[in-house]
Amino acid sequence: MATFSMNCSCGQVFSGEGASRDEAVKDIQSIMDDMAITAHFQEMHAGEPVPSLREMYTRIAQNLTAA
Repeated sequence: MATFSMNCSCGQVFSGEGASRDEAVKDIQSIMDDMAITAHFQEMHAGEPVPSLREMYTRIAQNLTAA
């Protein structure tokens, strides 16, 4: 298993594990459901629009790198 991570613009780091990068993307995406995204943006990005689930999943897929 390898660890992959991405840094949010607020400075929070999201990490996931998988045998491949694609598995790690799916790992993080499974954690970041609508409720988790909304909670994160309310706490860490007050006043910013909350991205859709699709937008957040795209960000994860684009920005996840080996840790």
